[in-house]
Amino acid sequence: MPPMLSRCRSLLLALCAASCCLQTAWGTETIYSNSLGLSLKVPDGTNQVGASQAGQPAFLVLREGSDPPRWSLRIERLISEAATATDLLLELIGRGADQVTSVEILAREPLRIGDQEASTTWISESQANGKKVVFGWLVLPTVRNDYVVATAITLPSQWEACREDMAAIFTSLDVQDPKSMVEDRESMLETGHSLVQSLTEDDLRKLIGFKELRRVYRDGSGSDTEVGYSLIEVAEAPRGMIKRQRSPDRYSAEEQEQGLLVMEHSRIVADAQRQVYVDLLSLQWMSWDMKREAWTITATRRQGEARATETEVGFRTEASLGSPRPRLHVIKQDDEIGLRQPYEWIVPEGWLPRPLTGLLSRLIPHRPQQVAFVIYDHTAAVPALTIRTDVWSPDPTIDGRWILESRVGEQGFPTRILFDRSRNFLRLSQPGGNTIEPSTVTDIQRRWDQAGLRTEE
Repeated sequence: MPPMLSRCRSLLLALCAASCCLQTAWGTETIYSNSLGLSLKVPDGTNQVGASQAGQPAFLVLREGSDPPRWSLRIERLISEAATATDLLLELIGRGADQVTSVEILAREPLRIGDQEASTTWISESQANGKKVVFGWLVLPTVRNDYVVATAITLPSQWEACREDMAAIFTSLDVQDPKSMVEDRESMLETGHSLVQSLTEDDLRKLIGFKELRRVYRDGSGSDTEVGYSLIEVAEAPRGMIKRQRSPDRYSAEEQEQGLLVMEHSRIVADAQRQVYVDLLSLQWMSWDMKREAWTITATRRQGEARATETEVGFRTEASLGSPRPRLHVIKQDDEIGLRQPYEWIVPEGWLPRPLTGLLSRLIPHRPQQVAFVIYDHTAAVPALTIRTDVWSPDPTIDGRWILESRVGEQGFPTRILFDRSRNFLRLSQPGGNTIEPSTVTDIQRRWDQAGLRTEE
C-alpha cells in the first residue's frame, strides 16, 4: 500500500518548490524526456500517465486530456537491424497480427521531421471480441540502428481527430544528440553549483521574517474547486526546532546550533464529500554555512476523530575524513503499518539544500539563464536524488516580470512560476490543473466555508 506522503507527493512538491506548467500561445505544451533524448509538443491538457523507471528501457506514455481520452500515445527508442524505417514499421505491425481477426490499412505515408524521413501508418484492427481499434505508428530513424517509435491508439469514431493531433505532435519531435545533452547538463549543473556557492550568510538572513499564505485550487468552468492551502514562514532557529516534542532545555550541542528554519503548514482536501483531509507540517533547517541540513515532514490523514500519521526525517552530513563526500540520510516511517524504511546517498556537486528549493528564486538574480541542481525527489515511488532544471526568461507580456520554467526528473512537462519585478511570487499552475496563488486568511476562510470545508479540526 503506497504511503500517505506518496499519495500527496505531487501537491507537496509544488507547495515546497513553487513551480508550475507552461502553456504556449498555440495551445500546446512541451514535454521533455532526458531518458529518451527528445522533446515534443502536445495539446494543452495532455497527461503523462506512464514512464520508465531506473533500469528499464526508456518509454513515455501520454493520454489526451478529454474524459474519456480521445487517444493514448506511447513513445520509445528501439535498436533494430532493419534497413529502413518502413522495414521496421512493417515488422512492428506484424508482431500483433496473430491477435486480431482482420486488419485494414487506413493511411500510409512518409513524414518529414527535421532532416529525417519517418514512416507512418494507420491501421484499423478488428479484435477477437468484434470491436475495432485504430492504431497509428511512427518510426523515425535517428542514428545507425536507432529509431524513435511512437504508437497511438484510438477508436474509429475519433480517428480523424487523432490523426490531426498526431501529425502536429510527430512533426514537433526534436531528437537531441546524447553527447550534447550530457554536455549541456554538466554546464547547467556547474552554473547551479556556482549560484548556490555564491550565497552568503547575509544573503540567507534576508529570508528571515518571510511569511506567505498560499491558496491551492483547481480552476473549473464557472467555479473553482478548493484543493488546499499552505502557510510558509522563515525564521532563525536552533536545529532542535525540527523536533517539536523536544524541550529546548534538552537540546544537545548539535541541536543548539542556530540556522535557517523554513516552516510550512498545509492542509489538503483528500475527499471533500467524506470530509477527509491531509495536514502536512514541514520543518526544514539548514546551517548558515549550508554544510548541514535536517528536516522532518509529518503527514496526518484526518477524518473526524480518526487519524493516521506518517513521518519523513532527513539530514545531510558534511564531508569528513571518514566520508570525503557529504551524505544524505532519509528515514520514512508509517506508524499505522509499523513501517520504517531508511535511505542513504552520497551527495554530488550541484546539490540544492532542501530548505532553499522553494526560496532560491528570492536570492538569485532574475536574468535569462539555464541552470540545474541535484535535489532530493520525494515524489518518486522510491525516494531518489534527481536533477532539477530551471530556465529563466522575461515575461513577454509585462515588462519587469519573470518566468521560471522548471522540470524535476528525467521526463515530464515543464513547470512555471511567475514573479514580479521585486521577486515576489505571483502564480503557480501545476501540470495536473491546480493553481497556487498568494492569499489571505479571510479569503481562504470565506472560500472554504462556501465549499463546506473545514480549515481546522
